[in-house]
Amino acid sequence: MFSGLDVRQRLANLISSINGALAVGRSAAAAYSNDIVVGNSSNLLAQPGGVGGNIIIGSGINYYGATSPVVVMGTNLGINAYGGGYAFPTTPSIIIGNGHTGSPGSYMFGDSCNNGTTSQCFIHGLNAAGNTQGQWAYASGKFSTIGDRQIGTYVGMGTTTGTTPHLLSFGSGGGMSINVNSGQSMSLKITVIVTDQTTAANVAILDTTVAGIASCTVSTTAAVTSPVLGSQVAQNGWNLTGVGVTASNGGSYNCVGFTVTPPSGTPTGRVLHWLARVDTVEITG
Repeated sequence: MFSGLDVRQRLANLISSINGALAVGRSAAAAYSNDIVVGNSSNLLAQPGGVGGNIIIGSGINYYGATSPVVVMGTNLGINAYGGGYAFPTTPSIIIGNGHTGSPGSYMFGDSCNNGTTSQCFIHGLNAAGNTQGQWAYASGKFSTIGDRQIGTYVGMGTTTGTTPHLLSFGSGGGMSINVNSGQSMSLKITVIVTDQTTAANVAILDTTVAGIASCTVSTTAAVTSPVLGSQVAQNGWNLTGVGVTASNGGSYNCVGFTVTPPSGTPTGRVLHWLARVDTVEITG
């Protein structure tokens, strides 16, 4: 039996002395005030600019602090926020599961998912991968590598003036395209809603009835077939003659972009807002 002093000494070896932090478990370590680290060989390592309030629970987790707090739960998670080529994130993260890798700033649930260096993704299931800001990715397994068979959803937006075509932007950082990995092929199904900022009653929905295809081989420009625009539904009798949605390689070998064309009768200076949902089925190899 342990004496009261022995118990206190053992607890002192387990509980972090950092102000307001709690680290419990074998080789567990907290880095900032108000951190909670519980588990076996789990560490939160301090970096310049990092903040407290993190929750790390599980086994074999190594996390480098960020400028926003995170919740990380699971086993064998190698989440790098600082150094090693990863960006230093400024957005919160929730990472739950087993074997995830990548960098914070996204939300990962499941087993063995990876967001690389891309922040603000939602990745879940088994062996899903994210590489475009704002992407939703889901997988139920893999052929050989993470992300080589999955489905995805992406959100694009843009503003047009008059009849000038516009390349939609995916992600708040101004990214104009969806990334296509080397050796990857994906189907492209797009639904668009467009609103007239001058005549509020002008609202239209454009939908593709046949999916396009984007594919990329190593170090070559992505080959892209545009989806076929099918149904068009408009309020207020809005004349949509000439409206269009086309896909292209986006000016880079590893991406696909979407350009919207306003109706041909749109007056000069008339502002339209566009919001697009792109659904994909993605395969590599």
